[in-house]
Amino acid sequence: MNKLKCSGFYRVLFPGRDSDSSEQELMLHVEQRYEIAPSTSISDLHWVVFDFETTGLSSKANEIIEIGAQRYHAGKCLDSFHSMVRPTKGLPPRITKITGITEPMLADAPPLDTVLRKFLRFLREGVLVAHNMSFDKGFLLEGCKQINFSLSYPTYCTVKMARKFLRQLPRHNLDTIAAHYEVDFVERHRSIGDVEVTSKVLFNMLEENDIKSIGQLNEFRVP
Repeated sequence: MNKLKCSGFYRVLFPGRDSDSSEQELMLHVEQRYEIAPSTSISDLHWVVFDFETTGLSSKANEIIEIGAQRYHAGKCLDSFHSMVRPTKGLPPRITKITGITEPMLADAPPLDTVLRKFLRFLREGVLVAHNMSFDKGFLLEGCKQINFSLSYPTYCTVKMARKFLRQLPRHNLDTIAAHYEVDFVERHRSIGDVEVTSKVLFNMLEENDIKSIGQLNEFRVP
């Protein structure tokens, strides 16, 4: 059973007899899964905190242009992942204004399928965390569909945590929570900069609220 906690499955999809001869290529569908027992100690986990910068708010209509992530164990950063992503459409000026990312910065970047495959390998046995996970997870799952990939990982949201643990704050955006914990941004609205702050926010909330096992965070899990 332990082997099934982290597993990868491959399905080869064969074309039917009536398929057009020009579409006879076999399709490989990959399913990557990771599950953890609710009793698992927080200190035993590998956390992967990640953030996407995108061309807009819709995972269906917009694209990922930057991926950043860091892997933590016992409060220490073990590894980092970062890549720009070349979009297939133009970069809206408003996104450049928010992020500072320009079209020349993306011109020589690899396409999403290349970056996403590397990112998925980086995840390995990790508990995924993002600030506003529903947004980032939407883009992640939509990207996985494009490369014929299915992903099933435990995913948790620091916005949800903050709404319960930091109810006294007027807002629960990353800027407000960072100010509460006196955490400075190196680069706001850039993936690694936001990841570093989200990580500090996460570990502060876990410590302050005496979270010992992953099961205590069930209400903050994003399906």
